[in-house]
Amino acid sequence: MFKFGDRVLLKSFLNLPHAPKGTKPGEDYWKLLGLKGEIVSHEKKTSPAFPEKGERVLVKFEDEVSEYGLHCHNEIANALWIHTSDLEPI
Repeated sequence: MFKFGDRVLLKSFLNLPHAPKGTKPGEDYWKLLGLKGEIVSHEKKTSPAFPEKGERVLVKFEDEVSEYGLHCHNEIANALWIHTSDLEPI
């Protein structure tokens, strides 16, 4: 469905439209909803914590993820592994 170079919009995170109660500020990736990005890897992964949510792709966002107070530990700056079900093509 999604491939390297595709432009995408983050429509949800973990298939939820907003952060669950008690989400720590540094883990509130729902702050990124509505942001655009690009798939920057040919690799696809399944999350060990959420295998039922399907494949994830590496999305590099146009905005600085750190400016939202979020953790971003990937080799590519501003890139996060996102489930394809949370993305919409643009």
